[in-house]
This record gives sequence, structure tokens and C-alpha cells, in this order.
Amino acid sequence: MQSRHLIGSMTTLALWLSATGVACSGSAAVPGTGASSGLQESAIPPRTAADTYEKVYTLMRNSGALESITDEEWARMDAIHRPRAQAAGTNEELRSVLEEMIGSLGKSHFALIPQEASAEYLLEEEPLPAEDAEGSGDTEILEEDTAEEAFETSDGPGDGRVGLHARLIDGQVLVTRVDPDSPAERAGIRPGWRLNSIRRLDLSRLTDRYRDQDVASMSGYQANATVNSLLTAEPGTAIPLELVDLRGEVVRREVEAVPFAGEAVRFGNLGSMEVETQVELLDEGDLAAMGIDTGRPIRVGLIRFNTWMVPIMAPIAGAVERFRDEGVDAVVIDLRGNPGGIGGLAMGVGGHFLTEPTNLGTMRNQYGELNFNTNPQTVSASGAPVTPLEVPVFVLVDAMSASTSEIFAGGMKEAGRATIVGRRTPGMALPAVAIDLPNGDVFYYAIASFTLPGGGVIEGAGVTPEVDVQLSTEAFERSTDPDLAAAIGTLNRE
Repeated sequence: MQSRHLIGSMTTLALWLSATGVACSGSAAVPGTGASSGLQESAIPPRTAADTYEKVYTLMRNSGALESITDEEWARMDAIHRPRAQAAGTNEELRSVLEEMIGSLGKSHFALIPQEASAEYLLEEEPLPAEDAEGSGDTEILEEDTAEEAFETSDGPGDGRVGLHARLIDGQVLVTRVDPDSPAERAGIRPGWRLNSIRRLDLSRLTDRYRDQDVASMSGYQANATVNSLLTAEPGTAIPLELVDLRGEVVRREVEAVPFAGEAVRFGNLGSMEVETQVELLDEGDLAAMGIDTGRPIRVGLIRFNTWMVPIMAPIAGAVERFRDEGVDAVVIDLRGNPGGIGGLAMGVGGHFLTEPTNLGTMRNQYGELNFNTNPQTVSASGAPVTPLEVPVFVLVDAMSASTSEIFAGGMKEAGRATIVGRRTPGMALPAVAIDLPNGDVFYYAIASFTLPGGGVIEGAGVTPEVDVQLSTEAFERSTDPDLAAAIGTLNRE
């Protein structure tokens, strides 16, 4: 029986027709390299090559997202690529044919993900020799026992977290966030540190593959997903890390993984997901501790959630009521690293900040179309009549803000209701599905289309922030959160 991974929406027609039940998630579950360069040459039986081609071609043709391609064009595509695929003697040759065919579509939500692209496969590579530690010959190497007791060393990804978030930036992997009171924070790790290795994997093996790739793309998203998958482990085990701190010193730590703190939920064909919503009320003192100078008394409400699932709605409603009562100067919605989820929730969240029903965009597939119209929230979490908040709203995004996060950010930007801050998103707004192929690879393909109210598309283009923030070690020397600092700077100039 084939394995079908639902990465997007429309598990059934009923979900498509539900205004609050459309899942629009990007591919967090299938991290990969996005390119076949550097993968192993392996012989493939002729039948497997033929069956793999047939499955990819059929799935593309029946996807529901490529209606503009005529029958004649499909026939020409098949005549060009089928004989070459059937003649392929290795996986590498077959992938070359399939990637050429998929690339001819010009669509970002259609991709071949090689089996060698997984975090588990990367960890099967040769162990990292001790002498491979990066740094100058006179660089001090700091080692420290960070746990109160000895933990078994983790040998692969798992359900536990260490509290680290990382991104590929300019050919290296930087820590971009350290969760408060997490094992990583207790280990002394700080934002801006460079990751050299995770377990026995020298990360240059990964960054070298992506040196010429645009990180704000599907392949960049997959690379970042792989890195962050490597930073998970089974709870109670420890992940060996080698990092370079802001002073240029190499630091080695073994950091314990702990259970995820969020709520476990299931949706449609998706597996169990853990949902966490964080709400903070920051004043000028809190911001100063992050290296952000406000120059005046200020109160900012911050909402951060890791996926668009139903459990986020009550905490967000409560946060908005609290921010209203506290008279905040602005609200920041942090969608960095948020891969998407139930698309319809964007309407409800937008309704907390828009006084009139506002269209955020339209999704179409073979069943019809769905307009993402916001629902103004006129009753507070405690049941009192209210009007939506009218303070400035900032939305933080990056190369891992995908799908529903892009729909929300793009729609709020086009409505003129939010200022987008950070880095361009990957352009993965469409609901999509991942299917295991006979040759062991995975085919990822879209099953709908999406346009913004003005007719623009997010797919393949992403959402471009009005306030662009380029991350670097130097940026983290100034502030532990350069994106939030840029948002506050913009607020102060308004």
C-alpha cells in the first residue's frame, strides 16, 4: 500500500467546503535537499524506473492545480520524458529526467525529494573526526557538562526538543532563537552562535549542497527543515553540538532533549502535531534586555505560535483581550518558522485586527473556490462587546514561514493592516501532498491554486517584507532578536 503524506488541505471535499477547515500547510514533514547533486549512484530495475515515472506523471496530470496545461501539451511532455525514464539505469539518471519534467511546469509546489535527503540519512554518513573542528589553530575550545546527570547520546531525531531554532544564512547555520528556560538556554547557548556540527554530522556537508540555493524557496525550506529536525531527539537523550560563539570561540555542549510543551492534536490524514502558543507583554525594560532601545516608555504585545491549528485560537483571543485592556502600543505576530496548518484560521485571527470583513485571497481547486474573508471579532474572550484592535500590527516572517503563514502575511499586507518584517517567505502557499515513489523517493505536488485579492500570487514568489532584515553574527551582537528590533524601530518612526 502506498504511503500518502497529506501536507496541505482538502483531505475530503467536506473540508474544502468548510470556511474554517482548510489545511494549507507547507512541507515540514518531508525535509530534503531539493536537488539530486551529490546523491549516490544506485542501479534501478527497469520496472521500478517505469513505475516511478508513471506515478509522477499521473499524479501531476490529476493534481487539480495544472488546469492550464492542455491534453496536447501533456502528450508532448510524456513523449519527451517517458522513453528516457524507462531507459534510466540508475536512480540518478531517473531523477534527472523527472526533475527536468517537473521543472518544466514552473511551479514551486511540485518537487522530487530524494530518499537520501532525510535527516536520518545524513546521520548515516561517516562520523565527524575530532580534528575537523572548525576554527583557527589558536581558538579555544570550551567544553562543559551541561546536565546534572549523564544522558544517553541521541543517535537521531525524535519527539523531544532542546530549545534551539536555526537557519541557513550565508553558507552557514546560525542559531536564530533560544527558547527561554530551555535546556539550550541553560547550556549557555545564545542567538547568533554558529553551528558547526550536530551529533556526528559536519554541517558543512549540508551547507555545501545549498551554497548556490535561494533559502527563500522550497529547497531552502527543506534544508532548514532538515537542520531543525536534526535538533530534535528522544526525550531524555542528549544531542552533542559544536558551535562557535560571538567571540569566535569553539564551544562543545551535550544538550538534553525534553518533551515538547505544547498540546498534541490530529487533523485529517496528518499525524499527531504539537501546538504551542506563546503570549508576552513586553515593556521598554524587557526590550532593553534584548538589546532593543525604545527611547520611550512602550508596551508591545507579542503572539507566537508554531502552527495554524485550532488550539491557537483561544490563547490568541485571550491575548488580544489582555492587550486591549493593557493599552498596548503595537502587536507583533511572530510567524517565523511557522509552516502553516488550517488555512481558515487566518480569517479568524485577521478578524481581531480588521474592523470590516476583508478578503485575504482566494483558493481554487477542482471542486470550486474559497474566499479567505476575515471575520471581525466583535465579542471578547470574556463575552464583552468590543471592536477589533486598531493599534499597529507587525508580522515577523522568514524562509520557514509557509503556507497559511504566507496567506495571512500576504493578505494583511495587501489590506494595509500589517507591516511585514524579516525575510522573504519561501512561496509555498498551496496545499500539497507528498507520495512515496517505487524508487524510494518522495513526490511533492500541489492540489490547488491561490491568489491574493489584487491578483498577485505567493506561490514561487513568497511574501516580501516591507522591512527587510538580513541576519548575521553582527546583527545578533546588537540584539538577540534583530527582527523584533527592526519592528520596534519602525514603530518608533511612525
